[in-house]
Amino acid sequence: MLPVISCYSNSLCGAAGSFPTNTVPAGSIASSTPFVDSLSNGVWSITVLPNPPGTYATTITAISCPSANWCVAVGNASSNPSGLGTSPVIDVLEGNTWSVESAVLPSGTELHGLWCNAQQWCVAVGTVKPAQGPTEGVVDMLSSGTWTPTVLPGDGYSLDGVASSSAPICAAVGSAGGMGLVESLTGAAPWTPTTIPGAQSLQAVSCLAGCFAVGNGNQGTTGGGPVAAVQSNGASNGPWTTATLPVPGGVSNPYLLAVSCYFAFDASVNPYPACNAVGYAVKDGTGKYVSLVESLSGSVWR
Repeated sequence: MLPVISCYSNSLCGAAGSFPTNTVPAGSIASSTPFVDSLSNGVWSITVLPNPPGTYATTITAISCPSANWCVAVGNASSNPSGLGTSPVIDVLEGNTWSVESAVLPSGTELHGLWCNAQQWCVAVGTVKPAQGPTEGVVDMLSSGTWTPTVLPGDGYSLDGVASSSAPICAAVGSAGGMGLVESLTGAAPWTPTTIPGAQSLQAVSCLAGCFAVGNGNQGTTGGGPVAAVQSNGASNGPWTTATLPVPGGVSNPYLLAVSCYFAFDASVNPYPACNAVGYAVKDGTGKYVSLVESLSGSVWR
């Protein structure tokens, strides 16, 4: 399975995932090996990623390839079939070689999202599950070759996506206490949390001249359908506005997972970028999952 992909150009891409290496009884997880399927000059080729010692199963959750010879993939590894006791994994491609980076993160950390630029500045985000108390957000930043973790305390924090318009301006999205959450970073200032009314969770974000996040709404305010949150003044200031997205007929339980916006926008001219958001829904009458695509051009979702 290949759940994540990053492209440097139309001929250079890296898609990452994992494949099972055994079969197990119900209630256990299969051992698995992470891999990258790389596109170069029209040819896809598979590379098995290195695992930390003692790893039983690894899931890759995000990959970022901002240049032709440098990529970063993050995920989570389990040391046993129960799936308990996971630890974060960071794999880095330098030239033609993948290697495991030391992930000095709190015990109970899971990494969910990643963004990197061509200057080898990265932000990985996720969740810390302490032995006691609520979950907390975690950010691991790569700068000048060194990863630096920061725990963001909160009530049931989970950070799932991250993006930047230009380092060191950054927006990480997720949820906290049953509400959508944005954590914003500007330079050396501390991360600043903002809750998003109408959103129960935000799954992904894309930043250009401003930031655009997608997620899922609160049952009481948006009926639980897909929502979008837009900040047109960049990832460091300005209000976030929320919109409920249309749902095609014949489906229910829509859920958005990712978003990509592909040109910068000027809030004085048009407060929206052109974006595509993807996810899934359940087809009425069959119970089968179907793909869901929400497209924004101008100010209209289709």
